[in-house]
Amino acid sequence: MRATLALYLAHGATTWGVQRRYPVTMCIWVFGVALEPVIYLAVWRTAAGGHQVGGFTRDDFAAYYVLVMLVNHLSYTWFFMVMDRRTREGTFSALLLRPAHPIHGDVAENLTFKAITSVAVVPTAGLLWVSMGVRLQPAPLDLLLAVVGMLTGAVLRVCLEWTLALGALWTTRVESFGRVYAFVSHFLGGFVAPLAALPSALHTLATWTPFPWMVAFPIEVAMGRHSVAEAIEGILVQGLWLLGSLGLLRAAWRRALRRHTAVGG
Repeated sequence: MRATLALYLAHGATTWGVQRRYPVTMCIWVFGVALEPVIYLAVWRTAAGGHQVGGFTRDDFAAYYVLVMLVNHLSYTWFFMVMDRRTREGTFSALLLRPAHPIHGDVAENLTFKAITSVAVVPTAGLLWVSMGVRLQPAPLDLLLAVVGMLTGAVLRVCLEWTLALGALWTTRVESFGRVYAFVSHFLGGFVAPLAALPSALHTLATWTPFPWMVAFPIEVAMGRHSVAEAIEGILVQGLWLLGSLGLLRAAWRRALRRHTAVGG
C-alpha cells in the first residue's frame, strides 16, 4: 500500500512539473470541458421553452448540464490517444520494465491533471450554476448516493477505456476507434441528451450498456430523479459492470503482453 501511494505521489509530482510549463494548453482544455455541455444546454433550454422535454424543464436542463461538466471532468480519460502514441513510438516497452502495472502511472497522471484544472473548472461550473439561477437542493442521502455513483462510474470508465485502449497492440490507429467510442458513448451516456429525453427504444438500449452508468446515472441521482431503492440498485449495476471491466482488463492485459513486440523506446 505504501509503495503504491509513493508511486502515485511521484507520478503526481512529475505531472505537476510538466503541466505547469504549459498553462495555455490547460486553458484550452478547460475551455473545451466547459464549451461542450454549454452548447448542449443552450440547445435543450431552447427546445424546452416553457414546456418539459422528457420531464426536464429549462431549469432542470441547466442543473443537468452543469453537473455533466463536473462529473465528466472527474471521469474523463485520454487513454486511447496515449496508448496509440506509445505503441507507434515504441515507448510502451520502457513501461514494461517498471515494477508497477502501467495503469497506475496513467491514473496518477490523470488525477493530477484534473486536480490542477479543477481550479478553473469548478469555479466555471459555479458561475454557470449561479448565472442560470439553478435552485437544485438535493437531499443529503441523494447527494451521498450520487457521490458513490460518481466515484464508481469514474473507476468503471478508467478500467473500461484503458482496456479498450490496449487495442493499440492489435491495430496501428486505436485513436480512430477511440473517436467512434466517444461518439457512441456521448449518445448513449447522457451527454448529447438526458436519457429521459431520448426515444424509448434508444433509452432502453442505453441502459443495457455501461455508458449511462458512468456519468448520467449519478447526475440523475443528485437531481432526485431516482428513489433511494432505484439509486442503490443502480449502484449495484455499476458494480457489476465494474467487475466485468476488471475481468476484461486482466484478460486483455495478459494477451497484450504476449502480443507486444519490443521496439524503440
